[in-house]
Amino acid sequence: MVNSEATGLIMLDRDGTLIKHIPYLNQVEQVEFMDGVFEALTSLIQKNYKLAIVTNQSAIGRGLATLAQVNKVNKFISEEFLARDISIESVKMCPHTPEENCQCRKPKPYLGKLLINELKPDLNRTFMVGDKLIDMEFAINLGIRPINISSKVTSNIPSVEFAADWRDFQMNIVGKLIS
Repeated sequence: MVNSEATGLIMLDRDGTLIKHIPYLNQVEQVEFMDGVFEALTSLIQKNYKLAIVTNQSAIGRGLATLAQVNKVNKFISEEFLARDISIESVKMCPHTPEENCQCRKPKPYLGKLLINELKPDLNRTFMVGDKLIDMEFAINLGIRPINISSKVTSNIPSVEFAADWRDFQMNIVGKLIS
């Protein structure tokens, strides 16, 4: 289901959202997809959405992974989705540590702005799905709707929608918010 005419965009965090969180993941063998993620993303493509990944990968800046290792993991993730007819249109990554105070690290909106310029979505149909507060803040800083897909994180941001997992997301968020 490669989607060339989608008008909406779902920006997706990587670790803890699409795949299980492994601190400083740097090997393809460590990747384990979240339960229900393939079905949920398929339903988004069927509703005419493009998908993109926005991820902070400080393992590179900390010297715990190389850019090549992280790119290999990102390529593997994209290929696994594509094998299930789920096209990831773009992957934007910040390799810096929080201490570097760069412009590309979430929650700063730079990588999201790059995606918007690249993919030209309808901003009224653009969302950020993530599992951490910085993902929600990233969405607010970018002017798009945040969706928290973790039962572990709470937020005082009033516009955040919550889903406990991808099955809950598919059952309760897709029909409610994403048309």
